[in-house]
Amino acid sequence: MPYYIAIAGEKRGPYPAYRVIDQLRGGEVSPDALGWEPGMDAWRPLREIPAFDEAIAVIENPPPPSVPGEDSADRPFADTPPPLPGQRPTSIGLIIAQARPFARFSARMIDYLIVMTVAWQFCDVPPLPKDISPLDLMRNDGTIVSQETLMRMAAVHYAALVIWVFVEALLIHRFGATPGKALLGVRVTAEDGTPLPLLTSLGRAFVAWMAGFGFGLTPFNLIGSAAGLGMILYGGGTLWDRMFAVRVPVSAMSPTRFLMAIGFVFLLLILSSLKFS
Repeated sequence: MPYYIAIAGEKRGPYPAYRVIDQLRGGEVSPDALGWEPGMDAWRPLREIPAFDEAIAVIENPPPPSVPGEDSADRPFADTPPPLPGQRPTSIGLIIAQARPFARFSARMIDYLIVMTVAWQFCDVPPLPKDISPLDLMRNDGTIVSQETLMRMAAVHYAALVIWVFVEALLIHRFGATPGKALLGVRVTAEDGTPLPLLTSLGRAFVAWMAGFGFGLTPFNLIGSAAGLGMILYGGGTLWDRMFAVRVPVSAMSPTRFLMAIGFVFLLLILSSLKFS
């Protein structure tokens, strides 16, 4: 859900909920600042908008400081260092410079490439002619690859994607990232920085696969991917981010991480080409 804020008579936004909460926690916006979301008949103080109730309550009534020696192993992100003296604290110790939509988009594409590379290893297909193109395969009348083989490849393709929905949900619930996300510095958490509950993670994974990848069906996968990228670019988050109230902080891309990502993608492409050569 997009939110607008009025600061010094100036309308700002739209922002996803987590961006507004970050500004509240950072002291950039007062809980008494006016806000508006689609469906409201008038501007209201942020403290009167349900989406910010919990965050404002924590800001105005912070928990007592931890006692030295207290066991913090069970607290989320307990190993995150506190802010330096004079440094403004940030939400759960994470600095989110921007949504970095292309990093998120690339992370999901890497995940799907991993899934299909692994899946093809279990699919028995004949070697394809060197000059064959994906378009030729789509128009195949049985002379290039038998219809039976194509059906078997399609079954492996969709079975792998369905299985991946559950694997992705489990990985995000447990680690806050998938292989592609970890490689590009993308994390997925609840708005308060805690790990996503398993059912929430599963629901988000399914909606992302359905709306963001069109169930893997061409051309709906292309349309969904473009739509997801556009939502991050212009709204700061996707439909499935807002539906399940998640945050997706993204670390800055270092040259080393970028080169590792490029090398890993080339490795996956080589493995896939060896399977079909």
